[in-house]
Parts: sequence; structure tokens; C-alpha cells
Amino acid sequence: MATKFYGALILMFGWFTHSAWAEEIPVSTRLLALSSTSAAETVTAPNPYDLRSASLTLDAEGIFWRDKIYTVLQQHRRPDSRDPAYLLNDMAVMADYFARYPSVRELFAAIEGKRWHWQHGDHQAETRVEGSRLQVRDLHIRFDSRAGAQFQFRNACAEKIPYCFAAPADVFLHELLHVHAILTNPDTFIAQGGMGEHLYPHLHERDTIAAERRLYTLMSSLDNFPRPLRASHSGRRTTTQCATCLR
Repeated sequence: MATKFYGALILMFGWFTHSAWAEEIPVSTRLLALSSTSAAETVTAPNPYDLRSASLTLDAEGIFWRDKIYTVLQQHRRPDSRDPAYLLNDMAVMADYFARYPSVRELFAAIEGKRWHWQHGDHQAETRVEGSRLQVRDLHIRFDSRAGAQFQFRNACAEKIPYCFAAPADVFLHELLHVHAILTNPDTFIAQGGMGEHLYPHLHERDTIAAERRLYTLMSSLDNFPRPLRASHSGRRTTTQCATCLR
């Protein structure tokens, strides 16, 4: 009897050990701002539709947040010798732009001390989540400050550019919403299948796009500049003239 029990105990321990080892296998998940089938498009236009042309100015508090956001971008950035020469200027432009919106200030305040980083990636907008099946360890954004997106495809888009196109800076906000959601509630992300190895976490992406719509709506309510409110993960990458330009 004792011999049988001992054998069962060894088998159970072996199962638990194997299970724990399996849960610690490194897992990496790529979250894309646009679906993986999205094509790239180079757009040149006489009017770049710069979002910073909106009638919002920075007061003393805004200047404080501009400097703070730039510092956050700098601290979380991973420089590379191949980075484009304009990247530092684009960071300053984005910090100046983000500081105009209280909702974006709150987003940066919430993720400032979290474990994430970003670096330049040509024609890219994605967040890679590193960890295991039961743990999120690190988030890595790859982002191009001169690559925007077209979210809407209608005949009127040729004239109503702001309703259809997103500036690179606003695309970057989508990635930061991933960061905020995942690092604030990692258990929810994992429960949604975020650290699965074979299926894309569509439920998490759906929630992130909903958060994107809410954020864009709040921003547009302040600067009266329309932004594309998408309901799906589809879109097309575009090349822009600046970090806050739509074209």
C-alpha cells in the first residue's frame, strides 16, 4: 500500500513540475496597430494637415507637461545608431502635441513608472509583449514617427482627410493604450488569451480600439479637429511629412 502511494506521489510531483516548467516557457505576442494584411501607401499632398495647427496653446501647466512627456519618451526610448536624424525633433513635436490634452497627460502619468520601452522601426506600429503564459514581463513598441494610418475608406476621404487619416502621433497613442491596459491589468490580458502562442488576442484589441475611440473623441472635443473613429482593426499605413501630420 505504501509502495503504491509513493509511486502515485512521484507521478503527481512529476506532473506538477512539468506543468510549472511549461508555464515558464518564454512567450512573445505582437500587437499591431493595423491588421497584418494592411498595405503601405506613400502619400504626398500640398496640405499636410498638421494637428498642431489647432487653436490650442500651452499655458504654464501645459509647458510643465510638455517637458515631462518628453522626459518620459526619452527615458523609455532605446536609441539605435540607425535612427533617423529627425527623430529627436519629432519627439519634441509629439511632446508638445500630447501636452495639450488632459486625457493624454493622464495616460503618460499612468505608464511613466511601468516597464515598457520603444524604439524607431521603419513603417511600423506594433507592441511586442514578452513573458510567459502566466506572466507579462516587458513591452516593446516599434514605431515610425513619419508613418500614419488611414482608418476609413470612403469616397469622401479625398476631401474629408481628418475623418479618415490618423497622424503618427495618434497612432503612437494606440500603442500606449496597449501598454496601459496590459501593465495595469496583466491578469485580464492573460485571461483574454494575450500570452497564447497561436491566436491573436482579438478581445484585447477590440477593447484597445474602443479606448482609442474614447481618447480621440476627448481630444477632438478640445481642438475641434475630427479624428477617425474606427470599429475594426483594418487600415493602411501612410507616409507623412511630420509626426503630427495626417499626410
